[in-house]
Amino acid sequence: MAAGGAAAAHAESAAAGTCSAAARGGHLAVLQWARAQDPPCPLGEEICSAAACGGHLAVLHWARAQDPPCLWDEQTCSKAAFDGSLAVLQWARAQDPPCPWGEQTCMNAAEGGNLAVLQWARAQDPPCPWGEQTCRNAAVGGHLAVLQWARAQDPPCPWNTDACWAAARHGHLAVVQWLRTQDPPCPWYASYCLRWAATNAISEWIREQATPEDMAFQDPHVCINAYMF
Repeated sequence: MAAGGAAAAHAESAAAGTCSAAARGGHLAVLQWARAQDPPCPLGEEICSAAACGGHLAVLHWARAQDPPCLWDEQTCSKAAFDGSLAVLQWARAQDPPCPWGEQTCMNAAEGGNLAVLQWARAQDPPCPWGEQTCRNAAVGGHLAVLQWARAQDPPCPWNTDACWAAARHGHLAVVQWLRTQDPPCPWYASYCLRWAATNAISEWIREQATPEDMAFQDPHVCINAYMF
């Protein structure tokens, strides 16, 4: 890339960062000023997701009212869910067409401990999709009430060994205990839970509960996933 092109690309990137920061902070006047410049600050998907991340509905409303409207994607809903901004999520989904969403919306609501957001998302027709990572992310955040509600649904939110590992890794003994005392218990790889346990109390509890078979069985994918959190 020529020097002039590189400089222009850098300037555009800096401008996009400015607009994104303004949206995240809820500074609508700053965003409007940036858009009025020549050339204007670009309006990409990151603007809507940044506004949603901060729960700034007025900023999101303005961005989508532009001609053409600011682009958005699933990150807008997922960021709103993590922030616990139910009003933002409801507005985004009420548009025509609605802002897209996916499993990450439920995952983020669970990790943020935002049960009301998760309940609303799952009550829609059709419901927002979820999967094993919803339970895992609730365990990451130590949000037992979210996990209990998710598993009490019909059918229950699916889970896998990542839930126990995440709870152990992030120091949530009560969550590990609850997961393993269900009927049937949440599956686990005890050896990996022990290896990554964040506290001595969790390590001791795992040693007390795990059978020799539990400790002997290992799955390589857990080692790989361990570095993701």
